[in-house]
Amino acid sequence: NVEIEVALGRDLIALADPTQVRQILWNLILNAVQAMPEGGCIRISVAEAAEEPQEGASEGRNEVKGGAGFVEVMVADTGVGIAPEVLERIFDPFFTTKPDGSGLGLSTVHRIVEANGGNLRVESSVGEGTVLRVRFPRQEEIP
Repeated sequence: NVEIEVALGRDLIALADPTQVRQILWNLILNAVQAMPEGGCIRISVAEAAEEPQEGASEGRNEVKGGAGFVEVMVADTGVGIAPEVLERIFDPFFTTKPDGSGLGLSTVHRIVEANGGNLRVESSVGEGTVLRVRFPRQEEIP
């Protein structure tokens, strides 16, 4: 009962390891599916982003500034959302709200994003869903 919508920007190359990006997407999509026990919609998009991450959202611990801009991968769901008191801990290793969870999915995502020079932001409203934005430095020109 999960619908997936995909929108991909053209001619965008992120300075990130493709295998690790695949792992990030796997973890984020799995979390999104689990946040929608009755079904819903997952939107995945890849687009060029401004040089500076947007203000006002909860953020990862690493900020990249300057450069050629970013490639932003967004994974949004229409799930249950994340409570504010939980939101500040979601990247902590071994923190989980799932009975069978390990608490390693989002901490792994965070570690991989930082290792690739990127940053991570999350926006969530209880009962409405969650948006995770992963930004990687953008390669200026296509080789």
